[in-house]
Amino acid sequence: MLRTNSNKYKANLVNFINTELSEYIGEPKTVNDLLNFFDSEYNYDNNKKRYPNLQNRLKEYLQGLPYNIAQPYYNNIIKFEMDMREMEIATQRQKDNFVKYHYSNLAAQILRIADKKLVDKLY
Repeated sequence: MLRTNSNKYKANLVNFINTELSEYIGEPKTVNDLLNFFDSEYNYDNNKKRYPNLQNRLKEYLQGLPYNIAQPYYNNIIKFEMDMREMEIATQRQKDNFVKYHYSNLAAQILRIADKKLVDKLY
């Protein structure tokens, strides 16, 4: 099992994000495009007050997206996380944690690979 801070897990997740965005029909095509959409659609003053942490704001935004990045169902999230972590089986506690932290992990990786100037602008 790969931990979320392992380089292999991060590489798997980044590869997935980039692949899904590039294959998505329409916009966005890159992580920076996604963050620009996030900025124009969700990153306004009330949400900045509601979610002072940028990663939490992005997590909330990702939960409502129609893109393939956002896995909408419990079983899809578990399968996705098991694939990213290269696991065969998981305990119920692990599955619950996968679902609980799925969008936070995605948001963290998106912010990590995005253009730093753009990320600074989002604060």
